[in-house]
Amino acid sequence: MRCDTCDTELTHAGQGHVCRSATAVPDGPPAAWTRATRALLGLLGAVLVTDLVNGALRLAGAGYPVLLATGLLWIAAVAGTIGALIVWNNRTRQLAEAYSADQNTYVWSLGWRLVILVPMLTAILTMGRDSTDGDNVTVFGLALRAVLVLGATGGVLLSRARVRRLVRDSLTAQRSG
Repeated sequence: MRCDTCDTELTHAGQGHVCRSATAVPDGPPAAWTRATRALLGLLGAVLVTDLVNGALRLAGAGYPVLLATGLLWIAAVAGTIGALIVWNNRTRQLAEAYSADQNTYVWSLGWRLVILVPMLTAILTMGRDSTDGDNVTVFGLALRAVLVLGATGGVLLSRARVRRLVRDSLTAQRSG
């Protein structure tokens, strides 16, 4: 496999070499990308925690005002997560482009977004039924949403590891070349 820009021999796709020798490769990912990654992971954690708290309160028979408050916190966390995901995805794409790597291997494609969003939306739409159909449905809804949030978190952590490897490989290539 060869680079399309400089015709350098590559050992694997997205190796992350630097075609322009005058451009210095930073020691790590940009601070803005790191902040976006941390914000996204924190918001995913907030979605998980608020959903579990809301479910526990439903199972305990909490009153409407308490459930409304935790539900609104959960909605705010979901909205923040969607916004953070858009920002993180764009920053990841820009970072991959800056290192002359194939951006499609580092960001979430539409297919992966649908794999996460469709079951999540289904679980959200059934959330209102949780309290009226009994404890089993509430627990199942909680488990489904928890698995989806953990799956999304795993995807972000996997992409984070790949980006860090890209930066490390690029830095190593520049120092050795």
